[in-house]
Amino acid sequence: MRALPDLIRNEDADSALTFRESVYRRGEQADLLRDVIALANAAVSGRRFLVLGVDDEPQRERRFPGISERSWKSFCNVLPGYLARTVEPRLAHSLQAVEVDDVLVGVVCLDSCEDPPYLLARRISSTMPAGGGWARRGVKQRRLMRKDLQRIFAGRFKRQEIGDVTVGFPGELPREELLLPVLPLVALPSAQAEFKINRMLEANRVSKSVLGRADSRIARLVHAQVSGGTAPYREQNTKTMRALLGKLPIEHAVADDHYRFELRAHHLNLQLNNLGDKPHNDLTLTLRIPRVEGVDVAKRIYTATGDASARNGMYPKVDVGPRTIAVQVTGLKIPKRGSAEAFFEPLRLILREAAANQTIRVAYTLQGPTLGRPVQGRLKILATD
Repeated sequence: MRALPDLIRNEDADSALTFRESVYRRGEQADLLRDVIALANAAVSGRRFLVLGVDDEPQRERRFPGISERSWKSFCNVLPGYLARTVEPRLAHSLQAVEVDDVLVGVVCLDSCEDPPYLLARRISSTMPAGGGWARRGVKQRRLMRKDLQRIFAGRFKRQEIGDVTVGFPGELPREELLLPVLPLVALPSAQAEFKINRMLEANRVSKSVLGRADSRIARLVHAQVSGGTAPYREQNTKTMRALLGKLPIEHAVADDHYRFELRAHHLNLQLNNLGDKPHNDLTLTLRIPRVEGVDVAKRIYTATGDASARNGMYPKVDVGPRTIAVQVTGLKIPKRGSAEAFFEPLRLILREAAANQTIRVAYTLQGPTLGRPVQGRLKILATD
C-alpha cells in the first residue's frame, strides 16, 4: 500500500474509505458511532479508513482544510475508551496523524474487522438502542437489516471453508466491492465526423438560401469552428459531402471500436491473495458476469488506427452467452504469503448509462491442483452515474 497521504489525495470514497471535514465534537457522538460501525460492517476485506480534515463534497475538487493539533489530541485521548464502552465486539483500531498539503489530517484506521457484526453495546438514545448497527455500502450507510446479518454470517462461514486464498479487486484497499462510473459515448469518432459534415452542409444550405449560391467565406468560417483550426480547408460540394456521410461507418469502424471498447471501458483486474505458507500453481480463474442492459465485456483488445501491436494473446478468454458473460484465464500462480494479478492484460468492462445505479454481481471460481477445493464467491461492482 502507498503512504497514507497518497491514499488521502487520490482514492475515491467507497465502502472502506470515508472522509469528514472536521473532528467530531461534543454532541456528535451518535454520528461518530454510526460512521465507525458502518465502516466496520461494510462488505469488504482488509483495513478501513475514516479520514478527518478533508472536504470531499461531490461535484467539487477535493479540499484539505485540515484539523487542529489540539482537537486531534483531545479526540485521540477520548476515542479508545469510548469505543470500548459503546461497541461490541471489541473493534481493533489505530489513530494516525499525517500531513497533507501542509495541513494536519487525522485518520482512524480500523485495522481488523474479522468479527462482525459490530453493534452498539448499550443504549445511546431512543433512536440508537443497544444492539443497533449500520453498514456502509459505497458512499452511503444504512441500518443493519436481516439480509446484512445473513450476508455477514455467510461470509464468516465462507472464510472458514476457503482458507488462505482470496479473490478481490486490487488497489490501495483490497476489497470485494468496487464503485465504477458509467462511461457514455460522448465523442464517438464517426459521430464527431458526422457532426462536422452536417455543419458544413447546413452552411451551404444557408448561404444558398440567402445569397443564391454557396459562399466559400462562410464555408471557411464554419470549417474553422468545427475543426478548431487544426485541419486545412478543402472545398467540397453538397454531393461530395453527402457521399462522405455514407462512408463514415466504414471509414471510422476501427476508431469507433477503439473508442467504445478501449477508451470508454474500464480496464479491470483482480488480485489473488495467498496468506498460506505454500505457493499455488496452474490455477484457473473463471468469472460469470450477468448480461444486463448497459453491461458488456470486450471480446478482444481493439487497438487504435495504425497500431500494429499484437496483445490479444494476453487477453482473457471471453465467451458471451444468452444470459452470462464467461471470462476465463489459466496458468495462474500465487507465491506463498503473496499476491498476484489475475489478468496479464486487464479485462475491458463496458458500463453504459442503462447500468447506472445498479449492482453487478460477478461470480468467481478459482480452482487448481494445489487448492484442494475450489475457491468460490461473488464480487460486487456498483455502477454510478
